Amino acid sequence: MPEKDTQDRPGIKTFLSWVMDSYAFFHDSRLESLIDNRVFDGTQWTAKQRNTLSNELGIHPITINKTFPAVNLILGSQALTRHDVLAKGRSTEDSANYTEDASEALKFVDDQNEGSFKKSEAFKSSIISGFGCLEVLKNYDPRQEVVKIAMRDWKEILWDPHASPWFDVDSCRYTFHQKFIDIGDLVAAFPGKKKEIENAYTVVGSSPDAYAADFLFQYDDEDDSDNNAYSYWESFVWSDKKRKRVRPVQMWYSVWEKASFATFPDGRVIELTDDMPFNEQFQVAMAAQEVSSANVRKMRVATFLGNEILQDVGTPHNHDQFPYVPYIAYLDRHQRPYGVPRQIRDMDYEINKRRTSGLAKLNARTVFVEEGVVKDLNKLRAEIARPDTFVVVNKGKLLEGRIKVEDYQGDIRNNIVLGQEAARDLQEISGAVSELMGFESNLVSGKAQEIKQRAGATVLAPIFDNVKRSDTRLGYLVMSAIQQHWKKEKVIRVTDKLRGGDKNLIFNQEYLDDTGNVNVKNNITQGKYDIVVTRYPQTDTIREKMFDLLSEAIKASPPEAVPQLIDIAFEQIDLPNKDIILTRLRQTFNLAIPDQNLTKEQLESQLREQRAVQAEKDAETEKLQTEEQSLKNEKILAQIKRLLAQIELDKSEAEKIDTEKELSIAKDTREDETHDLEIMAGGNR
Repeated sequence: MPEKDTQDRPGIKTFLSWVMDSYAFFHDSRLESLIDNRVFDGTQWTAKQRNTLSNELGIHPITINKTFPAVNLILGSQALTRHDVLAKGRSTEDSANYTEDASEALKFVDDQNEGSFKKSEAFKSSIISGFGCLEVLKNYDPRQEVVKIAMRDWKEILWDPHASPWFDVDSCRYTFHQKFIDIGDLVAAFPGKKKEIENAYTVVGSSPDAYAADFLFQYDDEDDSDNNAYSYWESFVWSDKKRKRVRPVQMWYSVWEKASFATFPDGRVIELTDDMPFNEQFQVAMAAQEVSSANVRKMRVATFLGNEILQDVGTPHNHDQFPYVPYIAYLDRHQRPYGVPRQIRDMDYEINKRRTSGLAKLNARTVFVEEGVVKDLNKLRAEIARPDTFVVVNKGKLLEGRIKVEDYQGDIRNNIVLGQEAARDLQEISGAVSELMGFESNLVSGKAQEIKQRAGATVLAPIFDNVKRSDTRLGYLVMSAIQQHWKKEKVIRVTDKLRGGDKNLIFNQEYLDDTGNVNVKNNITQGKYDIVVTRYPQTDTIREKMFDLLSEAIKASPPEAVPQLIDIAFEQIDLPNKDIILTRLRQTFNLAIPDQNLTKEQLESQLREQRAVQAEKDAETEKLQTEEQSLKNEKILAQIKRLLAQIELDKSEAEKIDTEKELSIAKDTREDETHDLEIMAGGNR
């Protein structure tokens, strides 16, 4: 505890004044948040309103909870479009060796803590109440994962009213957590303070003038008055005597201190503290890029009950940030969170009141009657109230117009029209349009429905942008906790994305190198990691439209261009496990995997080299094709020569045959001539 109680070195008086300031500043908005929760739960009528309608007017109040489906649409959209939180190393070595393993470590911690469900609960709290919160801390139970993600009730967290609820340490001086805890649990957490805790419990449980805790616990949920917050006190709320519980405050705050730091090229910053051994300080300083001193904000945590401080120490974390992760829907002009019901609950009230009024008027009639029209007025009243009214009046009284019955059909029609307008206003303000909710719409064109859906999604875009901001902060705090607490060898089971089976991933694995020195493999405690949040959208995006265009281009492209176009197309689409799909495609098509760490000049140089290699391959291919064509030509030439030779041979054979035929003919001719001459010679004798 500091010697003096000042804003620079705060003590118990300053702590208590901070508590009072926060409760006073956020009193009105937190009361409105309670009403928002009541509306979401279906309590659109106060007890006073119900009593007036039922007992005094005889009207049954109708409740049609339009806020419930509107909020559930947003919650469902978050469940369908969860973010993946990834860690990427700053240096080239970290990015190449540890990025995937660090991301698996983040996912492991998330799974061990049911992080998906806790994030959804925090998101739900932000949508309804305006504010949700998670805390990243150390789990001291050795049976559980050492890095813990805890859910915090929005009513238990408050902060500096002069700062944003995003808990930026440069502007937010303090935040605190205050919840009920059993006396035994508090004593177990601070065993050396048992006597002080019991004394504080006795004091705060009996003093009506003690400092305030959470005003909201004293609110009457059914009371609509605007009385001052302090008028709600009946007893002190730092304690609960029925169960012997107390509400200590855990106050996180920052102070200015001078500190020395060693900075490294990969973004790591190591603080050189007084309790660090000299040899370790020397090694860190020699390996660092720079050693410097500066006045910085250092985080501290104080726990107190009433006027008794139980502890006031430096932060147990390896960072000087608040350990809380806020989830916020909207902020008003005073930087106070509020949820979706705040803007639509008046329309919800209107719909319920108009429906209740319309149904009441549907069965109501106004009767104007003069004396003497009927014998029994009570019987007339009873008959008029019946749906099958049958009334007998004295003769001639109807003609004289001495009895007249009026209904409210015109008012009912007006109520229906105004109620429909209120329902449309509610949808447009919340973004829960009929097309997004799957209701029947008067839009016939599919394009028109798509535009309407996109308009509804646009209304919700700021909310999901805030979710991404929260998940980024959560990833940073979890990664810091992993690097702080995973000091020994750690084995986790992960899913092999390429093969689909399970495999073991080992962090901080010690081994002996060739020189006999002990080294650490896959050291998660080293390196600086950036947190990247990816989102898988439910609806079409611009990138998906580009994917469709590229798909059409692929169909009309030559076969050799298809692998490159497919690679580009899958780069443009948002798809779960896209990296795994791309890896398999590139392996199938034998494509190079691009290095994201290369500079523009390196990429251009790599592209030139690839073009040169491709040109060389093309030249070699062309040469082979030329040689092949040359061989084909030679073969064809040889065939032609053989054909010509065969033709010549055939021609020679034909000529020989012709010559022989001519010789034979000539011989025959000579023989004939000789025979003729012999005949002639014989005749002459």
